[in-house]
Amino acid sequence: MQFTLTDEQHQLREAVTRFVRDRYTFSAWRRCARELDGFDADTWERIASLGWTAAAVPEAYGGLGMGPVAHAVIHESLGAGLVLEPFWSSAVMWAEPLRLAGTEAQKSTWLPRIADGSVRGAFALLEPDTRYDWSAIACRARQENDRWLLQGRKLAVLDAPHAHQLMVVARSSGSPGELAGLSLFRVAADAQGLARKDFRTVDERRASDLSLESVQAELVGVAGDAAGVVEHTMDLGISALCAEAVGVMASTVEATVAYLKTRHQFGRPLAQFQVLRHRVADMVMALEQSRSLAMRCALSMGDLPQERARVAAAAKAQIGSAGRFIGESAVQLHGGIGVTDELQIGHFMKRLLAIDILLGDTRHHLARMARREAVL
Repeated sequence: MQFTLTDEQHQLREAVTRFVRDRYTFSAWRRCARELDGFDADTWERIASLGWTAAAVPEAYGGLGMGPVAHAVIHESLGAGLVLEPFWSSAVMWAEPLRLAGTEAQKSTWLPRIADGSVRGAFALLEPDTRYDWSAIACRARQENDRWLLQGRKLAVLDAPHAHQLMVVARSSGSPGELAGLSLFRVAADAQGLARKDFRTVDERRASDLSLESVQAELVGVAGDAAGVVEHTMDLGISALCAEAVGVMASTVEATVAYLKTRHQFGRPLAQFQVLRHRVADMVMALEQSRSLAMRCALSMGDLPQERARVAAAAKAQIGSAGRFIGESAVQLHGGIGVTDELQIGHFMKRLLAIDILLGDTRHHLARMARREAVL
C-alpha cells in the first residue's frame, strides 16, 4: 500500500496548513468560540472559496473528485488549529450518504451546493438509550400518500445550529435492534414540527437535541435499505476524525516541547530532565503510530465493507487511546496552567476527548474488532 501523498495532495496540505497558521490563530479560535457562537461566516466562505468543500465531491457535480485521502489531508491540518467551522458535518457526514444513495436529481441539486459551500449539513443519528448501537434507532418514518413524515428524537446532533439541511436516520419498517428497515431522509433545518435545543459542547462546538413531530422529509435512497450506506458514512467519518485527531496531537506535542524548552526549574529548562524527555518520546511514538493508522484508514475507504470496517475500528481505537494519553500527558507536563482557559493545551485535550467519543469510543471499537474477528 502506497502511503506517499501525490503532488496534488501535498499542495492541498500546504494550502490548508498555511491557512490555519496565518488566519486561524488561537485568538481567532477564541473569538469564534465565544463571540461568534462557534461559527465564523467569513472563515466558512474562505474555506469554500479555496475549494476544500469541493475536494471529495465528484467532478460531475462541481467537485474536484479527490476522494477520502483529501478529507484526511484537510482534516489533519484543520485539527492542528482546532478549526470550529462545520466542515466534517457538511462535507463528510451530510454529503457522503447523498453521494452514495441519492437519486440523480438529489445529487444534481445538493452536491454542487456542498461543493461551493452555500449549503451546510448535519447528520442526525444518536437517540436516547442507544449509545453507539445505531441499529437500535426508534425514530419512525411513515408514508402518507406521497409524503414521508418523521416522528421521534435525536440527540447531540453536531453542528445542527449552523446547518441548512439535516440527514436523519429513521426506521421506516422493522423493530429497534434490526438493521433492516433503516432509511435516510433529508430534512430542512427550518421544517415545520422540528424543535431544536442548542447547546455548547465541552470542546466549544455547537450541537442540538432534536424533537421531530410529523416532520416532512425527503427519502434518500431505498426505503428500509440504508444500513450499508450509514455504515460506509460512519467509516468515512471515522477516517476524517482520525486524521483530525492526528493534527490535534501534533500541535499538542509541538506546544509541549516548546514549553519544556522555555520553562525553567532548579536553574535549568524542564527539557533537560530525563524523565520528562522520556514522556515526550512516548507521546511522539503514540502520535506516529496514530498518523500511520489514520492514513491506512483513509486508504481503506475503497476496500470491501468488512475490511474497511475492520481498519476503521482499529484506527479509531488507536486514535482514542493515543489521543487521551497525549492530551493528559501534555496537561501534566504543563502543570496547573495546562487546564486554564488562557492556554491552548487544555483545549487540545478537550478536542481529543471529544473525538474519542464521536462515532464510538475506544472500548466500543475494540469490541467491534473482536466481534468481526470472531466471525472470521
